[in-house]
Amino acid sequence: MIAVLALSACIEVKQYGKPVEPLARPVETAAIQPRDPKRPSVDWAAYEDRLAVLIEDEPDADRRERLSLAHSLAGELARGSGRHPEEAMAAWFDAMVAVEERSAPQELEGFGDGFRIGGAVIEEDLVEPLDLPAVRGHLAAGRYRDAVDGLRDHRGDPAADALWIEAVDGYVHLEREAAGKLFVAARDMPAGDVRDSAYGEVVEMLEALVRDFPESSYRQAIEDNLVLVRKELP
Repeated sequence: MIAVLALSACIEVKQYGKPVEPLARPVETAAIQPRDPKRPSVDWAAYEDRLAVLIEDEPDADRRERLSLAHSLAGELARGSGRHPEEAMAAWFDAMVAVEERSAPQELEGFGDGFRIGGAVIEEDLVEPLDLPAVRGHLAAGRYRDAVDGLRDHRGDPAADALWIEAVDGYVHLEREAAGKLFVAARDMPAGDVRDSAYGEVVEMLEALVRDFPESSYRQAIEDNLVLVRKELP
């Protein structure tokens, strides 16, 4: 019996064929990514659903593209992908900026100021045609400011220039008279801030006439008036 046991102990047991794989392997600790406790839990799938509804009803092409980009990002964040979330966000920002840059208004080369394109809208500064009968009607009725406005954009046109000084002098004369009445009223006020403010308004009115209409026949008279009014200022 002892000999049999000794013999069996010396026998080498050989295993034939592929060894049996274990049903489960130990999980490597390095593969476990602990969740950041400070990172909030966001329901990206809900955002994806809401954006899908908005895309269906949006007629504007640029806005629809922006919504589509946000929809794709929400889906990627909801289901995960091979990219890091920050890579996905960076790609989204790149696409969004490209849409906005495409939509930004741009000057049309060769047309100068006044022509702009953006969002399929072209803007142009329009000048009303010269309406001489209307201007003459304003002059006859003493509406000198209206006459000035009707001629201003047509300086250089002989027909407009022929009426310009008449319109300017008529307007300046009326404004100078209004400033004179305010000056007389200010002199009757008691000394103080109210009177000083009235004198200041007279100065502003006269200075505006000299600045805006230096060609007026009343320019020298207005400058003399300014000297007088400024003496009353504190």
